[in-house]
Amino acid sequence: MAHLRRSHLTTYILPKFGNRVLSTLNQVEIENWLVDLHSDTTKKPLSNQTKNHILYTFRIILREAHREALVPFNCLSNIEPLALQAKSRDTFTRKELKKLFPSDSEALMAI
Repeated sequence: MAHLRRSHLTTYILPKFGNRVLSTLNQVEIENWLVDLHSDTTKKPLSNQTKNHILYTFRIILREAHREALVPFNCLSNIEPLALQAKSRDTFTRKELKKLFPSDSEALMAI
């Protein structure tokens, strides 16, 4: 989990806000940034679930900054998570199962 949080920090949060004083951050700026996040590798928009994980990581940082009295308030405390858009997943069809697990040993070995 620590590795995941560190990845959020180094990949998304620090490149955008790393040179900023924490007390200058505001909720609207962070919300706009969050909505526009894209993958570095695929350039596709991140899923809402991934954005929520990044938001959670950012919240940890600001919650600790507030606890240590480095900022007067946590500007992320009121931001709601983005709506989840879960992908529909279903079981394999018989045709797909036959492809994955053919009854013929030669076909099985070819996989």
